[in-house]
Amino acid sequence: MSTPGIQKPVLEILQTLQTQRGHLDAKTITDVARSLHLPAHQIYGVASFYSMLSVEPRHTKVLRMCDGPVCWLCGSDKVRQALNASSHGHPGWAIERTSCLGLCDRARLPW
Repeated sequence: MSTPGIQKPVLEILQTLQTQRGHLDAKTITDVARSLHLPAHQIYGVASFYSMLSVEPRHTKVLRMCDGPVCWLCGSDKVRQALNASSHGHPGWAIERTSCLGLCDRARLPW
């Protein structure tokens, strides 16, 4: 990660803790910061920036749709709308937008 003062394992630590606990609450963020000798606001910045992390409870199953320009041009908005329309009978699932995940080379045109 390029954030000054943030070590690479922070993201992996936060992902693991979120998997175990469902989300990253204030105590978890403070504990991680304390154990890594970093300010809590930096850890909170990471936890609140990345779409795969959450500082609030949310659905257990999340499908993320990229809204970056390449994916949008390849029809991600239409796919997201179709998924939203068909997900009503599936409680516990959420369809969320996410910024670019860096997989633009995998976006495909629907035709």
